[in-house]
Amino acid sequence: MSKPKRIFVVGHMGAGKALLSEALAKKLGWQYIDANPSLERYIGRNLHEILGKEGEAAFHECEAEIIL
Repeated sequence: MSKPKRIFVVGHMGAGKALLSEALAKKLGWQYIDANPSLERYIGRNLHEILGKEGEAAFHECEAEIIL
């Protein structure tokens, strides 16, 4: 069985995803990448604008596109 190359951690804002992800990456010797800046560049707006105008569903839709 091959080892995974990536792990995606998703969940509600403020749930501790970044803290968990950074600790896990350090333990595994992997690089930690926060997808939020990528999402902002991909859409061309910051997260507050996305969530404020289009809501959380639109935000998660964009996240799914980036992960794919």
